Amino acid sequence: MPSDKEGMRNRLTLPLTRVATTLCVALALTSALAACGGSSDDSESFSQSYNHAIAKLDKAGQALAVPQGDKKARSSRAIARQLDQFAAVLAATGRDLGRLQAPKSAANQYSALTRSLDQAIESAKRAARAARQIQPKAQRAALKDLRNDVVEIARAQDALQHAMNAG
Repeated sequence: MPSDKEGMRNRLTLPLTRVATTLCVALALTSALAACGGSSDDSESFSQSYNHAIAKLDKAGQALAVPQGDKKARSSRAIARQLDQFAAVLAATGRDLGRLQAPKSAANQYSALTRSLDQAIESAKRAARAARQIQPKAQRAALKDLRNDVVEIARAQDALQHAMNAG
């Protein structure tokens, strides 16, 4: 099965901010878990449920990365609203993933993924709060944390996929 990297569209040609670009790319990497490797029905069912649960993340990352042209769309309130929406999608995904039972061969990787997701939720909320309070320094720090958290989600997803393929 081809990796997500091979099938990923080039979104970097858009005039995006560095954070939004990282979010968009990293979330695209988390958009599918191959049902390769283990041949059990449980493994395949988990993969399908997992893919359904995280499908919203790619869309949310794309929406966050859409260039904002006018000043009103770049206002602190608008930025906070976007980050709140992104945090809500992350939280909904976390709830969906919380209902799943990962195969034993991938349990540690799955736990690492959900921890990374929880960290990203907190970073997004912190960035939204800083935007609402017009605290640019705190907002930059939270966005940097969010970018790192989303990259960690992609790494954790990759480790999960490797564990699933090996199991």
